[in-house]
Amino acid sequence: MPTSSQFIRYDGTDLAPSALKEIQTRIGETEHAKKKGLDTLTKKLKGWSPLRAFERIKRYYGMQEDVIKIFCGNSISIPAVRSSEYFWALPYRNENNSAVAVARMGIPDFSKISFDDKCYLDLLFTDHILKNPLTQMCGVSFIVDWSGFKLSSFLAFRPLTIFKLFNHLLNSIPLRIKEIHVVNAHSVFRILYNVLHFIFPKELREKIFFHPNDDWKSLHGFISPQILSEEYGGNIKKSTMINLLENAEELEKQFLESFSYGYVDTKQKRMSFSVITK
Repeated sequence: MPTSSQFIRYDGTDLAPSALKEIQTRIGETEHAKKKGLDTLTKKLKGWSPLRAFERIKRYYGMQEDVIKIFCGNSISIPAVRSSEYFWALPYRNENNSAVAVARMGIPDFSKISFDDKCYLDLLFTDHILKNPLTQMCGVSFIVDWSGFKLSSFLAFRPLTIFKLFNHLLNSIPLRIKEIHVVNAHSVFRILYNVLHFIFPKELREKIFFHPNDDWKSLHGFISPQILSEEYGGNIKKSTMINLLENAEELEKQFLESFSYGYVDTKQKRMSFSVITK
């Protein structure tokens, strides 16, 4: 069994040339393919003609419009963010080189932040983690931990916000979701998933796994215990987990930098938009 030192670190950006070439070929991002694609996209942009990448660009800027509509008027204080630090990353990547993020769903206190506030923090995290070129290529694996989740918290959920952001995650943001591992699932969540799972694309449904209470043997079949924290039967100290919302102000600054580009008629709104406060 490999030791944790044989796995690439979360913030790593380099792969062995042979592994890099295999991944680039599989996802169609060889230097030749990128140059050809960019040349074609440039021509299509000038002619305003549909193209898969071009449509994603339009959807990305459309996402900015939705972000302003959904979160305009929201305000999250730094203390509120600190009390809701629920997104963490393992210090090492999985064997498929995907970053591994852990969402602790029982941590957010919806008496202190709204559900929309949490969704905004989700966007900041997603934008931040995609800054790493290795993550862009190899994607993200998620552990969604429902331990400590209160049934009353379901009342805070906003289905319309979930639908809009989920649609953008799948169609507007270049996020490669490798796997989603659900642990400590609340019975109500399982019922809701069984009722609503048909709205997810088949490709995504096939990446979602529910793990039973079996001393983490099921989860270890996908993620090595060598890189998992102790709470999931792994060898990594919980204290070494990476808090992905530790510098929320900086994450928002990075996220909003992209707002300087987009539709001309809403530029003023975008440039004055901000949610996190002191």
